[in-house]
Amino acid sequence: MEPILGQASFFLLCLQFARNQMINLNWRPYTDAVKGLRARRLINKYKQYHPLILERYSVTDEWYFSSHLSKKYFSKAFSK
Repeated sequence: MEPILGQASFFLLCLQFARNQMINLNWRPYTDAVKGLRARRLINKYKQYHPLILERYSVTDEWYFSSHLSKKYFSKAFSK
């Protein structure tokens, strides 16, 4: 019988392999789900605008939080 540590290591190896295959196939289920949720929220909030335009905007626009953090980080890192 395989030791528990060996089984856990093999399981993590399988997860890493599956993740790499998803990246190779350009398949991002979580990211796509979050972007779809954000698009539906915008469409429901701004009904006076065309839904297709809002959906395309929400998918291509950067998230404020991540862009805010990167600007904050880079301004401190390269200010010297």
